[in-house]
Amino acid sequence: MLKASKDPKDLPEGDGKALFAEKCASCHDLLRIVVKRSNRDHWDHTVARMRTRMAVAQIPDLTDQENATIVNYLSKNFGEVQPYDGNSRLPRKLLSGKAVNYRVVTYDLVNTHAEPHDVAVDPDGNAWVSERAGKLGRLDAKTLQFTEYDTPPGPAARDRQSLGNPQIDSKGILWVADGPNNRWLSYDTKTGRFLAFAWTGQKGQAGGNSMALHPDGTVWATGGNKEARQLFPDKAEFKFYQSPSANHRPLPGAYGIAVAGDGSVWYAEDEADMMVRIDPAGGKVDEYKIPYEGHSFPRRMNSDANGDLWVALWNAGKLMKIDQKTRQMTIYSPPTQTGGNYSVVVD
Repeated sequence: MLKASKDPKDLPEGDGKALFAEKCASCHDLLRIVVKRSNRDHWDHTVARMRTRMAVAQIPDLTDQENATIVNYLSKNFGEVQPYDGNSRLPRKLLSGKAVNYRVVTYDLVNTHAEPHDVAVDPDGNAWVSERAGKLGRLDAKTLQFTEYDTPPGPAARDRQSLGNPQIDSKGILWVADGPNNRWLSYDTKTGRFLAFAWTGQKGQAGGNSMALHPDGTVWATGGNKEARQLFPDKAEFKFYQSPSANHRPLPGAYGIAVAGDGSVWYAEDEADMMVRIDPAGGKVDEYKIPYEGHSFPRRMNSDANGDLWVALWNAGKLMKIDQKTRQMTIYSPPTQTGGNYSVVVD
């Protein structure tokens, strides 16, 4: 029986073991991989997607032979146990009580390699997703038709595309980071017009984890594992706010980002277990330690109607509220202790 271990010595023997352990642990531990079961087609796609990540992170690419060796190793040792069953997660008992008031509908996409990672909703109620396969996807709220849109060509090959976390403003303009092509994109969801904001000459790479739209019209995102970036669309200029821990090793991380009611911008340092507050007016950057014993691993975040912030503490399985005025952090425990809370949205 295969062990769910992240120690390379516990990997199954065979051609490709050492290469797999070396190349695939450069961005994450091996446990993330060995718990996965896929057919050859999907392993081939997964390795191709990871090569895109390597390019963005400026990690030397695999050769075609190394690619084939790793795919062969993964397909042989971590193959599909049984075909995907869309009904496998349906409840086995009839719903009762408050649960009968809720309905969840799953929409299967024709493109099984789309990897729709994030969702944003336009002013007309249509859902837009950024695909890690490099396209934008739109689910029409009325017809339920799903349509994919190619982004403008860039220096990266089409099979090396990858889009980040999308945000849509009140005018229907979608913003998204296009890391492999070293640019940020805006897309008018009404007219279909793209604009590209080149990252040429800027620090680091254009890709990052999360984006947020500021009421003043600027666009914000995290990146580089140590900073927040601000774009002034009217001037096509970027500004950077580095973490006070930017020179520490390992890097503190830069994950979720959100705008508080007072106009300050906060982001989560997932590796350092801290929160960063930026005052855009004065440029002051402050760090705050999360009041949790252990590694809470803050991920995505959002603001509520009062302008206070809510943060998902992934590893801790908890939610955290940040009072925008006092900057006090309060942690709440959901009923499910191991929920792996990743993202927060507020109604």
